[in-house]
Amino acid sequence: VTDFRRDPLESTPKTMDIFGEIFGQEDRAEEFNADWQKTVDLVEDRAKQVKDKPRAFVWRSAGVSDCCGSWNDSNISQLVNAAGGENIADEIIPGESGTITPEKVLESDPDMVIATGGDWSEMKDDEGHPVGYAAVGYGIDEKEAKGSVA
Repeated sequence: VTDFRRDPLESTPKTMDIFGEIFGQEDRAEEFNADWQKTVDLVEDRAKQVKDKPRAFVWRSAGVSDCCGSWNDSNISQLVNAAGGENIADEIIPGESGTITPEKVLESDPDMVIATGGDWSEMKDDEGHPVGYAAVGYGIDEKEAKGSVA
């Protein structure tokens, strides 16, 4: 099984090994995995020194649907925890992912909001209107990203 999302710290190297084998790029997969592990180890070592963990709300697919989808210690939220942060959804969402009310997000008083996004410019709602979204991530330049969340 390939998986970059559910448990990225554990599954990313395994997935890269599989892709390396499938595409005959075992050396490149091994190189990626060595760099990945070096970076993860560095981040986790530094995170151990963090005394006051910043609280973060990771907003999944910001703006595509009603606020506020997130993950409980999986996907990108797992990376927040590994980096020394505290993902507020871990205390609220019982399963792997779910929705938190905007009121609960405000009550949780996160130090930061991390919005995930992409290019959903072709996506329409049930009535055929374009959806609002945070244009962040792959293929989005800084000006477009800032304009989409202003």
